[in-house]
Amino acid sequence: MSREGTVWKDVSRGGTGWLFGAAAAFHKLFVSGEWGDPGRLLISSDSGATWDDADPPDLTGMYSLAYGNGKLVGAGWSGGIYSSTNGQNWTWHGVGSWAINFRSIAFGVSNFVAVGDLNGNLPTSRPLLYSWADGETWTFQDARLAPNLSSVVYGTNGFVAVGGLIFRSTTGTTTWSRIIPPVSVYDVSCGKGRYVAIGPAGAILVSNNSTTWTQISPLTTNDLISVAFGGGIFVVSDSSGRLFSSSDGLNWAPRSVILEPIRLRYTDGTFLGIGFDSNARVIQSDPLWRLSIERAPSSLVLRATGVPQLRLRLESSDDINRSLPWSSDGVLTIGSNGTTTFPISNVGQQFYRAVSVD
Repeated sequence: MSREGTVWKDVSRGGTGWLFGAAAAFHKLFVSGEWGDPGRLLISSDSGATWDDADPPDLTGMYSLAYGNGKLVGAGWSGGIYSSTNGQNWTWHGVGSWAINFRSIAFGVSNFVAVGDLNGNLPTSRPLLYSWADGETWTFQDARLAPNLSSVVYGTNGFVAVGGLIFRSTTGTTTWSRIIPPVSVYDVSCGKGRYVAIGPAGAILVSNNSTTWTQISPLTTNDLISVAFGGGIFVVSDSSGRLFSSSDGLNWAPRSVILEPIRLRYTDGTFLGIGFDSNARVIQSDPLWRLSIERAPSSLVLRATGVPQLRLRLESSDDINRSLPWSSDGVLTIGSNGTTTFPISNVGQQFYRAVSVD
């Protein structure tokens, strides 16, 4: 989202398909979904300006993507779990049951956690699965009396999964505790040490420890659809297409922009809005920060502009095509006026990038 929260651009490639997940990995952006039996996978190599079809022939629909430990992992319907170390070649690691649909996946503490539901006339226990760092060996965890689990996130105090009820686990492995919230919630995000979960009729719950949850004043009478955090900002979309944003998860402001109802995903310094129709729609916000190099009287400085108080980790390399490693040059904080500067060397060719640490 731009600093004003009003500038969004349709970057859809066209075609058909329902889109659900998004992630940044291997210096690219990925959006995943389905169209009947085949999976849909869109890849952007230019920060979301253009998108290419890259649908692997054996890939079924992936509802969610997560990156960790050098692997991009996708989870979706019919028990399908896939991993890739380059975004092109994918390996299937399914759990072997057509009845399991994975709705969301997250990475943290060296574990991937995938949550979802069972379909058909089957027992009411729902799947919670986790893996160790490999993203390949998955172990079943019973969510007991949960309805369909629809979203999972990793934050300061561990994993939180929602789907009506709330479940939490420090590591995502064997111990999950159940929390009964005052209202049903079906999407969750985390940032700045705070979890935010959303539900019907504008309902928002917040927690600083993933255990105790507080309901704040509803944002709207409409159902809330999606919540995402990135670059120091929470963003929520509702069923009318209106957006709301907050820097702390407690105080929210409506944005003047009105889009179609969208799922929100944060990837690599920008928000993506993924449409609910079958037109494979992708809407992208302005970047949350920008970098520029300026000449000072006796040196060069790098200027960062963006959301006030946003913390960025500055990295540099003498080769823009190098995957790893980029050198860490420290953390800078954008000032209350929306900008800050950082002295840089003017010896030799150097490339710079910034990564949010909020």
